[in-house]
Amino acid sequence: MEQLLLAVDLMHRKDILHRDIKPENILILDKDSLKVCFADLGFACSLKDHQAISIKCGTPGYVDPDIFNCNSFSTKSDIFSLGSLLFNLITRKFLFKGKAEAEILRNNRRVNPQLFIDKECMRVSEQCRSLLKLMLSPTQIGRPSAEQCLKHEWFC
Repeated sequence: MEQLLLAVDLMHRKDILHRDIKPENILILDKDSLKVCFADLGFACSLKDHQAISIKCGTPGYVDPDIFNCNSFSTKSDIFSLGSLLFNLITRKFLFKGKAEAEILRNNRRVNPQLFIDKECMRVSEQCRSLLKLMLSPTQIGRPSAEQCLKHEWFC
């Protein structure tokens, strides 16, 4: 996760949003050292492109819920997606359940994942759960930046 946060932090410093962070878009470059990188920058755009950041896109279950409320993408949108990915890694489950894409999208839009993190992530430290709750805040305002995530006590 640290490598991914470092990569997202670098992209954000260059005013680039990925907008489709999910397991399929992460490549393992070296399986022995577990070096990873992002792939598929098809939805990536500049933070300065106000038209592009207002277009809804991404993968159900990883999309920032604020996007469904007519907000534009921001750096905090990528943080939500990373939080969803971290939840997958910890629990081996998807953050939002559903038998069909429409149900996953509905849950992605309406369900506050902070309400079940403690129950689903009991095997990780309180610091890790704390970071996960911040990353999965239902609004962009409550989420940390990639740099703040890296400074969180879980990483220290």
